[in-house]
Order: sequence, then structure tokens, then C-alpha cells
Amino acid sequence: MIVCRSCGSHNADGDTFCGSCGNYLEWTGEKLEPASAKPAVAESEQSASEQRASEQRAAAALVAPVPPEADPDPQDRPAPAIPTSPGPVERKPQPEPLPPQSVRPRRPAPVVTAPPTRRLRPDDLICGDCGEGNPPTRRFCSRCGGSLQTADVVPTPWWRKILRFFQQRRVRPAGARPKRRPRLLTLRGLTAAFRRVLLVAALLAGLLYAISPSMRGVVNERVLAGKEWVESAISQNPVAVRPISTVATAQLPDHAAELATDLGNNTFWAAPDAAAQPTLVLQFDRLTRLVRAIVVNGGSGDEFQALGRPRDLHMVYFDGEIVTGTFDVTLEDKPDKQEVKFGRGDGATRVEIQVMSFYRSPQSPGLALSEIELFERR
Repeated sequence: MIVCRSCGSHNADGDTFCGSCGNYLEWTGEKLEPASAKPAVAESEQSASEQRASEQRAAAALVAPVPPEADPDPQDRPAPAIPTSPGPVERKPQPEPLPPQSVRPRRPAPVVTAPPTRRLRPDDLICGDCGEGNPPTRRFCSRCGGSLQTADVVPTPWWRKILRFFQQRRVRPAGARPKRRPRLLTLRGLTAAFRRVLLVAALLAGLLYAISPSMRGVVNERVLAGKEWVESAISQNPVAVRPISTVATAQLPDHAAELATDLGNNTFWAAPDAAAQPTLVLQFDRLTRLVRAIVVNGGSGDEFQALGRPRDLHMVYFDGEIVTGTFDVTLEDKPDKQEVKFGRGDGATRVEIQVMSFYRSPQSPGLALSEIELFERR
């Protein structure tokens, strides 16, 4: 542990700069020794003090005066020798004192950008100068001392945010004790349980939508049906639209496919074999939004019972060669006009109408359709 003498903050042993004030720890830091080294230091200091005390006692014994009763006769003591003067002592010239020199502070070596020395965690601060990762509590980089005010923050993963959302706890004041009661019986508990159930249901629904084509089709149909219902409620009345060409996969010589869209009830399109599921193909000169149609089923006049009549129609909408939607229609077995709704026809330039089932006629295996008039929304 390194303690900064400037601000008093504690830093790790591997830090080069203080995390609070940004000072260089080699100059202002003081490294704390481990606690296990203190007894050894105390013993060494005690032994040194005892040695100094013993030396002082020995020096005092050497210079101690002789007691009077042990002092011999002053006449018997020899006179001290008087040193003779050796003459004048030659003095050597002293060197001139050096002028004061300015000491430049040692600057730390520039730190180049390098990978972080520690494993990055969420909310860590990445230094923009050297790339070191720092805890979010630091204000200066631990490796180069740069400011962390504009440092990049390590993002928190989305799953950790979700866990943090569910792990939020109510902060109570000091000394407060929560009441012991079932969490689910409280409004907060019910709300939290409802959010968890809703989140799990949304995740499961998204997973099923992603991996199940049938589920995707059902959802798309429901969404499109709701969209069409809203548009029909707020839009204007639809207008009639006619195709620029009408062809069929099968037709009788005198009853071509164009007669099904000529707006005449005395003519009709007829196919020789109803069991072959014949198809009408309507081509438009622009994108259309079909919403409904008026259909006259069967042959005209006395030929209504002579041929079979379409029952279930399967419609496929195309924009060029791209399928934009499908829709199914069921017709009644009557010679009068009947109005049917068309859905999911947004942006169609071609419509294929396939006869999936039909009302049988005892006289002929074929089928007939007198008229189909289409309407679009603009």
C-alpha cells in the first residue's frame, strides 16, 4: 500500500500516480511496510539503544576523577610534558564555493499506449493517453497520471442491466427494520412479479417468432388484419380498379379469361376441369391496394347450373416477383352479386386467384365465373 503525502489517499503497490490528486508517487508517496516487520524493527532499535548505553557507561568510567583518599602525594606525581611548538603551519588554499545550481525535477518517462494491466470491469475508466483501465473512483490514471475526466467508460452488458433492474432494493434509513410480511402480498411485490412474468412471456414469444415459421405467419396475419381494420375505419370509400390483362391457366374456346373482368354479366369465364384448380392471373399497371370485390358466381342465365361454381378462392399478391401477401375468400352458391372483402393487398401489381374448391354440377366437370369487379383504397 502506498500513501500519498500530498492528499493522504491510499493507492495500490503497482500504481505510479495518485488516484486522487494525480501526483507522482515516487516523489510524494510513502510505502507502508507489512505489519509483520514491526517487531523486528523494534528489537533492532532496542539492541542499538542498549549498545549506546553501554558505550556511554564505559566512557564515563575512563574520565571519572580519582577519589581524594586514593590520590598519591602531589610531589610524587611526574610533571606533565609540555609539547614544543612545531612552528608555523602552512595552510593550503581552500577551493572557491560552487555557485548554487538549480535542480530540475525528474519527469516520468512518457507512457505509450499499451493493453490494460488489469481485467476491465463494467463502469471502469479507460485512460485515453495510455489505455490503462482504472476503477471508477479514480480521477487520475494509475499508470501515466493523466486526467480521467474524458476517459471512456466500459459499457455494462444488457443482461447485467436487466439483472440490476430486478435486484434493486429499497434503501432504508439507519436503524430502520423492515416489516416481516410476504413480498407478494404488497403492491410492490405484485408489480415486480408482473414485470418478471411479462418479461419472460415477451422473451418466449420473440424466441418462438424467430424459430417457428408457422408462428411468424400467424403473427403477421394478425398484424396485417389489425392494420387493415384501422385503415378501413379511417379511410375514404374505395374506388374501382380494372386490370390491364387477364389470363387463366385453363379456359374453354368461347369463354376466355378476359370475360371475367369485362363488367358484363351475360358473359363468363369457363374452365374445362374444375378439379385441376384453375387460376386467374390479373395484371395491373401500377401498385394497387385491393380491399374488396363484387363477384357474380357461375355461368350467366340458364347456364348457372350447367357448370360448376367456385367456392374457396386463394389469392396471392405480387409486387413484381415478390410475394407481398395472401388471402382466402369463400363464395356463396347463388347467381346474384355478392360482395367479399380482400385483405393484405397492399402494393400489388399482380394477383393470382386460384380455385381451391367448387360447387359441383351434375351436367359438366367444368366451372364458370361470370364477373369479378375489384376495388382499391387510395
